[in-house]
Amino acid sequence: MRSSLAALVALVLSLSAAAEAAAATRYVEKTGSDFSNCTSSAAPCATVGYAVAQAGEADTIQIGAGTFFEAVSTEKVLTFVGAGGGSLPDGGAATTIQGPTGEFAKSGKTALELFNGGSVRALRVNGGAGGTGGQYGEPGGTGIRYDPKIAVGTSLDLQGVVVVGGSGGPGSLSIGPGGKGLQVSEGPGSVSVTATGSDFGGGAGLAPGTAAQIYGETANVTITDARIANDETHGTGVAVGSDAHVVLDSVDVRSGEGEAAGVYDGALTIRRSRLHSGGWPLFVYPSSEESPELEVFDSLVISDSSEALFLESESESPAVARIFGSTLIGHGETAVLARHEAGEEAATVTLRNSVVRHYPPADVVPRADLFADGGTIDAGFSSFDTRREENGGVATAPGSGSNVAGDPGFLDPAGGVYVLQNASPLIDRGDPSVVQAGEQDLLGVPRALDGNRDCSAVPDIGAFEVTGQEVACPVDPAPTVSAFGITNKVFAPTGKSAKATTSARKPKQGTRFTYKLSEPARVAIVIARKAPGRRLGKGTKSRCTKVTPANRDKGKPCTRFLKKTTIGGQEQSGRQSTPWNGRIGKKEAKPGKYRATIVATDIAGQRSKPLSLGFKIVAG
Repeated sequence: MRSSLAALVALVLSLSAAAEAAAATRYVEKTGSDFSNCTSSAAPCATVGYAVAQAGEADTIQIGAGTFFEAVSTEKVLTFVGAGGGSLPDGGAATTIQGPTGEFAKSGKTALELFNGGSVRALRVNGGAGGTGGQYGEPGGTGIRYDPKIAVGTSLDLQGVVVVGGSGGPGSLSIGPGGKGLQVSEGPGSVSVTATGSDFGGGAGLAPGTAAQIYGETANVTITDARIANDETHGTGVAVGSDAHVVLDSVDVRSGEGEAAGVYDGALTIRRSRLHSGGWPLFVYPSSEESPELEVFDSLVISDSSEALFLESESESPAVARIFGSTLIGHGETAVLARHEAGEEAATVTLRNSVVRHYPPADVVPRADLFADGGTIDAGFSSFDTRREENGGVATAPGSGSNVAGDPGFLDPAGGVYVLQNASPLIDRGDPSVVQAGEQDLLGVPRALDGNRDCSAVPDIGAFEVTGQEVACPVDPAPTVSAFGITNKVFAPTGKSAKATTSARKPKQGTRFTYKLSEPARVAIVIARKAPGRRLGKGTKSRCTKVTPANRDKGKPCTRFLKKTTIGGQEQSGRQSTPWNGRIGKKEAKPGKYRATIVATDIAGQRSKPLSLGFKIVAG
């Protein structure tokens, strides 16, 4: 059975190695011909679709400069490499795959449909424009569609790619909706997408398209160092649904009137990013029985006309948002809204180390920085000035507990600069316990710097950490213990077993350890009993072991110390003492020779050098 299994594994590995070795590069140029297998750069093919048809699994499609008007669709796992993808919104792409315009009043075509993933690098992909369609026009096509069909895990890797949905087609009354830029769907197996240094935009239209739509419980997407939906012509930003899991890291998300990031169910995590929208930058609203979850770290969120965060729950779907070390700015009635009606599941917003402010225009009646309309807003170590509670909603009061009210000290809020001034009251006012290892602010500055120069590094409140000025801070020394002594060096345990006698030779009961501390510290005095032993082993591996009949005549005699108990507690600086009754739990310590070792630990966790002394316990 084992030999058969080994043979099968060997066969699979050999086939995989053979497939990798056989992978070829297929070349595509505007001047090429479609009457070859595209394997020579000297005789390339003229269309991407033809090269894909000739390709085998794991082949690379090398595409030259120019615009290729095609709708490419494949179930093969391939690598597409262009001569440069340009950027949003300016363009400047060297290589573009342009989906065709919808024919016969149909929707625009998907430009690149990758059923089972692959890799796309250094090119631009545009969905086709919608065709003419009656009164309302036809929708634009998708840029890249990733829709796995096989029951194994698949992945898609995007590097230096620009993906834009097609524009909506004209109608007699309006323009059709814009197409999606990137569309990711769930598959029978796991679905993984990584995108680095890429741009995503939705198509223009009466209803602008979504730049990146990720749906499906098997979908896991990470987008890093990217720009998404950079102006109103490129639609809304990121849409997360059907229990997908998405991470945005160092991403600039902009939207004209729609949501910069919307979570309808599933989970969205945002780190060190900027989100800016004419509508809602952060929108959390359940579309099914699944509960949407949003987490935001070290980010700047701005709405030009509404809430920076809108969160609402439905009857069977609670909605949750957790905001850490971020700045949320609204230019409407409020900045953060948590809403649910009576009988519905909870809508909960948690704020830590964050700033929330709303600056309504003159024609808008302001409500509050925090608006709990049936929902709950729990704020700690955060800055906000006003709150409003309606329909049973609960919001933390401004300035209560660890929160800071008043002017946050932004550098230029009227000009949209929400960096803290050097004199801001929010410097070093955050909670260090919620800062993760290696965490950085929006500008890449390490968290928990000494911004107010008081020689104590604590995180600032908001998306930006103030670096302050370098100062020479004294080094906090470890505590020291001196004058370690004992009042009764020979004593008996206190207790009932002590004989009632007036004899002058009766031993004293109990003792007291005396010492001097350089600073307040927790004192631990370890009591250990001396016991005979035999030293076995050589060099660094030698150890003092218990005496047994087997080793009685081996090695050299040595002294072992058997820990029996620890006494002590929190003490102040200066001369102190700790009493001990000579008992270990409920029992008296046995007569014999003992050693006491004292160590002090300060609030910073620094430990003193241990000091020891010997004493003797006798029978009472």
